[in-house]
Amino acid sequence: MHRTNGSAASEYREVIGILIPSAWDADGRATAWAISAYNEKVYLIDAENEMGRQMGDFLGAKIKASGFIIKTNESATTLTVMDYEIVEDSYQ
Repeated sequence: MHRTNGSAASEYREVIGILIPSAWDADGRATAWAISAYNEKVYLIDAENEMGRQMGDFLGAKIKASGFIIKTNESATTLTVMDYEIVEDSYQ
């Protein structure tokens, strides 16, 4: 599934990894987050939608998120989250 977002095309994808902070305020609180995926890519979370904002409660957790990937330049890939879940490792 593909869609157009302004000038950037996006594709629907599932991403699994650890939710990490990606920006902080002056008091050291996380203000933005990303998924550090097992393919060594980092996906910035689009906090403009409700799902993306909710994910901030789970920093440090293993997350499976699905949504639209937007590559804005060579180093930045953003995920607009449509759905997510906390993933438990099968050996725990």
